Order: sequence, then structure tokens, then C-alpha cells
Amino acid sequence: MQSCFQSFSSYNSVIANKPPVACFTLQWWWQEDVVIAQLDPRCSYDPDGQIVEYRWQIDGYQRVYTYPYVLRVIFYYEGTYTISLTVKDNLGATATMTKTFYVYFPYSSPKSEQKEKLKIEIAE
Repeated sequence: MQSCFQSFSSYNSVIANKPPVACFTLQWWWQEDVVIAQLDPRCSYDPDGQIVEYRWQIDGYQRVYTYPYVLRVIFYYEGTYTISLTVKDNLGATATMTKTFYVYFPYSSPKSEQKEKLKIEIAE
């Protein structure tokens, strides 16, 4: 009787990490003598894992969160602002989305006593 043995090789397969997708919406309005922008990162996603970090860069100001908070940014001065969101997934891959936002005041002058260009806070 003839015996057949089948051998199997064991190997580790490497599955490539798909990068996350950075996305945010921007809504804005005038309120008295400031411009308020609301930034919502909840359209960001990771196709094969989860996003573990949301890093905002807003004209030199930086905020880092582990949750997709909607931010409210109060702009006190006219000008062109660069807003970037970089998301990082649970395996370390990153993706960035950048938008340019122009602030102007059609009806009033900005607060001249305000020293900071902008203020960033978590929207309620």
C-alpha cells in the first residue's frame, strides 16, 4: 500500500494597511465683528481599521484629538488661513486634507484689541 503525504508550508502573509481618508466640512458665518467657522471631521474614515488621531493645523495653531470633535474657530482678523486635518489610523498610516479659507468683514472692522488671530474650541 502506498501512502501519500501532503506537506503544507506555513508562511506569514503580510496584508498591506490601507491608509485612512481625511475629510472635513467647513461651514462659516459672520457674527457681529468676527467670522466663525465650524469644522466637522466626521466624514473621515479608515477602510480597514480605525482612526486614532485627528491633528488640526490652522494657520500655525495645532490641536490633536483622539475623537472626531466638531471644532468652532473664531477668526478675529481678515486674511487667508490654511486649515489642515491629518488623520492617523491604528496601524500608523496617515492622510491629510487641506483647505484655504479667506476671512473678510463686509460690514464692520475686526476687533483691534484682540491679540490672537483666532480661537479654537470644541463645538457643543
